[in-house]
Amino acid sequence: KVLSPKTQCSLISALMHPDPAATDAEIQRVAQYTLVSTRAHDAKDGQAELSLGGVPASDLICWAFLVGAACSCDGALAHILQQGCGTTINLGLGRRGRVCRFGTQCKLRHIAPDEARDALSAWWREARGCEPVWSTVERVNSAARGGQRSVNSSADVVQPSVHKAKSEEAEVAQDGQRLPDALTDVPFERQLERLHGHAHESEYIRRFLAGPHLAEMQRVDALRALFNMRNFAKEITEAYGAAMQVEALLSQMRWRGIGEKGRGVCILDVCSGKGLTAVLLSFLFPHASIVLLDANGAMGLAHVAALPALTFHQFDIFSPTALQEMAELALGEGGEAHACIAVGTHLCGSLSPRLIDLAIRVEAIHGLVLCPCCIKGTLGGQVTKAARHRKVDPYALLVSTLANLVTANLEGSAGLLGSSGVGGASLGEQGEGRQGEEPMPVAVVVDEEVISPRRSFIVVAKPRSRHKLILETKPL
Repeated sequence: KVLSPKTQCSLISALMHPDPAATDAEIQRVAQYTLVSTRAHDAKDGQAELSLGGVPASDLICWAFLVGAACSCDGALAHILQQGCGTTINLGLGRRGRVCRFGTQCKLRHIAPDEARDALSAWWREARGCEPVWSTVERVNSAARGGQRSVNSSADVVQPSVHKAKSEEAEVAQDGQRLPDALTDVPFERQLERLHGHAHESEYIRRFLAGPHLAEMQRVDALRALFNMRNFAKEITEAYGAAMQVEALLSQMRWRGIGEKGRGVCILDVCSGKGLTAVLLSFLFPHASIVLLDANGAMGLAHVAALPALTFHQFDIFSPTALQEMAELALGEGGEAHACIAVGTHLCGSLSPRLIDLAIRVEAIHGLVLCPCCIKGTLGGQVTKAARHRKVDPYALLVSTLANLVTANLEGSAGLLGSSGVGGASLGEQGEGRQGEEPMPVAVVVDEEVISPRRSFIVVAKPRSRHKLILETKPL
């Protein structure tokens, strides 16, 4: 979507030069821009990246040459369009992305789509000695932009796959493969001793040590391995904090026909990492369907195999198919889920706005539990400077900004963004019919039992009448 010149200028100014005295409305506008920007790679009909010989066209350009740096391609790539604006080149070749954030003030030459294709065609004829044959190709985007909870680059991410309880990968991990780098080699007994040392810090740790879940994890080797997580005490309190909010949400959804111990419930642990939260949820809700979603499909998954309620789905949250994948997973196996809750624990950077967006747009997701993490990117810079100016906690300001972002997008009343639904009227058109309804319930819970300064949970229970699958957004 192309923004008006006036809107571009105001956004560029806000993004490049954050105002320390920014108002809540100005910060909210940057948050909304961040959310919309995470949709850059969403699948859209008729939009695919141009390719030559089956290779994405943008991969054939020597980008080092383009910016005037020394290159090592030895002539294998196209030395064209030097000092051109890379953003406009990518857009001209059909690669999904945002418009040049500098607009008319960009110091590089903006390249028209025809110029980019003509330059590549000329290079192809000279280098390959034949006429170029243009086609299109889909590319899986990197999930790494959001932070450490999604770690793989697009080069490492394979096509999404589902690992069931008896997956081959899980069996290999159970046979002794070293678990990924988030783990340590501290013996289990030593880890348990450390955990007892933190018992005075949190009720959640005391509950875990005194409850049946510890015995279950001790009994199964694959679950014992989870104790090797660095800072396990912090991790277990975070998992409990998220689980308590899920439990509270489900208590509000009895109208959906939820059975005992999570029967009929689907829980999506998004950017799950090893999935300690999902493991704890499987103890609390053994009849629920709990899906771990993460970009890293190379993790040891023996603990997934050990618990029947768990499955793992390799998932790039920024991929073109992310929205559709979540819509299908939210229905549960066989489409039998009566309620679905998306959970995101300690999501970094743009992962939080992205999950908010997906959870709102997927009809089958009825609730969200989100614990934002570190402050990164443009929104993080704006929040940090504003918090310093106001002499408030930057994390608290970030959480309140994201909570307001949820409300604004669900209610469609902030004036920042209009939304249209599939098979129905837009949110704006539905406004008259919603008069008299209770406002969308969004709560911020600061859980003092979580051993981390990042202990705030944004808890969302979507009203019954607003479960709409929103696939497209109008311009700002």
